[in-house]
Amino acid sequence: MDPKEKDILRNAMDVQYRYQLYNRPEFPFLPSMGIRDLFQMFGSEETGFIGFLHLKYTHRGWGEKEWDSVWYDTPEEGVEVQEKWFEDVPYDRHILLRTHVVYAREQEIRKIRERKIKEAEKELEDKDILLN
Repeated sequence: MDPKEKDILRNAMDVQYRYQLYNRPEFPFLPSMGIRDLFQMFGSEETGFIGFLHLKYTHRGWGEKEWDSVWYDTPEEGVEVQEKWFEDVPYDRHILLRTHVVYAREQEIRKIRERKIKEAEKELEDKDILLN
């Protein structure tokens, strides 16, 4: 595939990806949730590797907000940028993920306990109690 065809495909993939992204209900809230970078790899068996898309949220001034696209030519280059982005934060993402997993597990255990208590209470209500 020559560079001109690749640029045409990249432009088409960029437009389609943005269209799907813009139509999602959470899209306007992504920056407020801290999601300012999106990564997506494009390719197929027919065309081969098209590129690795990195959408960056930028705020250029009052009312001027935009998602800029950066294309990387190799999967390795895109993954390297993504890994650098993952590690380049003022907090440890691994600890944050571990904390989230522990919290989710505790919530699930709490739900199971509550369900068992309700079932036990229902069994007690259903039993006929002989008082003499």
